Amino acid sequence: MPPDLGPPDVDVAITPDGTRIAFDAGDGLRNGIFTMAADGNALMFLTPDLGGSSPEWSPDGQQIAFESRNGLYLMDSDGANPRELIGIPDFLGTMSQFGLEWSPDGKWLVFGHSFEVWVVGLDDKQPRQLTEIQQHYQGQTWSPDSQR
Repeated sequence: MPPDLGPPDVDVAITPDGTRIAFDAGDGLRNGIFTMAADGNALMFLTPDLGGSSPEWSPDGQQIAFESRNGLYLMDSDGANPRELIGIPDFLGTMSQFGLEWSPDGKWLVFGHSFEVWVVGLDDKQPRQLTEIQQHYQGQTWSPDSQR
């Protein structure tokens, strides 16, 4: 990683096949999602116009989900075709997201927001609140069949 980017944040994700790494980093002027080969070569800055954090590879390694500009976004693994999945202000106000995770079948994303756990389907883009306890959740994950 070039020294002017600073160290990567805690949000680092490895492709399911182990060949590429996605991470968020920045120097205060340009922040966003980067990828590189697992051997440290082929560094790419994928989100110069969007910024972004919390990258997560899709189960097939073809897409990256991430947080940016008070919303959740998807893009192709090479940074092409960035698109907003949901705008957090549209349903919850300011962003306070944590723990973005794909379902094993690649049809859903689970995430935490404002001390609750939510899911959103990639087909309908409708967020659904799963909890109502106002607790700090961390490390939510899916069952292998993507049903829970």
